[in-house]
Formats: sequence, C-alpha cells, structure tokens
Amino acid sequence: MVTKNVEVFSALDFLSTLFSILKTKNVNVVSSEKLLTTIGKYRNNFLGLFIDMDINNNCGTVYSNDLEEGISMLQILGAISKSNPKYERIILKMNKDSANEIIAKCPQKYLIEIQDFSDIFLNEE
Repeated sequence: MVTKNVEVFSALDFLSTLFSILKTKNVNVVSSEKLLTTIGKYRNNFLGLFIDMDINNNCGTVYSNDLEEGISMLQILGAISKSNPKYERIILKMNKDSANEIIAKCPQKYLIEIQDFSDIFLNEE
C-alpha cells in the first residue's frame, strides 16, 4: 500500500511568510483589521492558500481562529508584537535576514500566491 503525504499550509505558515514579505518591503506595522478584511475580500482568489484555514465572513466582519492562533504564535516566537490585546496593530519585529530565511523556506507554489496577495494587501485602501 502506497500512502501519499498530504501537504497542509497552515495559518502560521501563511502569516509568517506574508509578514516576512512585508518586512522586506519596509513595512513595519500591519493593521489587523485591514489584513482580515483583505483576506475576506480576496479569499476566493487565493483558495490554495486559505483552503485549510477556518475563515468566517459575516457581512464584512472577518474572523478566523486559525489566523488569531497564528498571530499569537508569532508573538510568542518574538517575530511580531502587538500594540494592544486586540492586535489592532501588528508590529513586525523580525529583521530582514530572518524574513528572507522564512521566505526561502516557503514552498514555491505558496510563495507566488503570497507575493501576489501581499501586493493586493498593500494596494487596498
């Protein structure tokens, strides 16, 4: 019997790569609301990224336990910090060398999508 490995791209994988890409573009602070709104708005365009994440969009209010847990884990790891308990502003603390290492470890098929998502995110009002 041959078993096939199932690849899962988690919310933590997505967030760490996205924040790393943003850091290399000299972004140091990310609006949590803007991030979730952009994910909710463009989720169907990036199903390969978000298929394994629970993301709820209730009349424009986007919430995800998976993304919140990813943000909490990144804070524990010291890659980000929060400006308050609700993470209204996410402060990217990683340095560019660390960001480039995270980007290099991201599977290519996800990296291209995250780069495209980061461009959309940066252009959202």
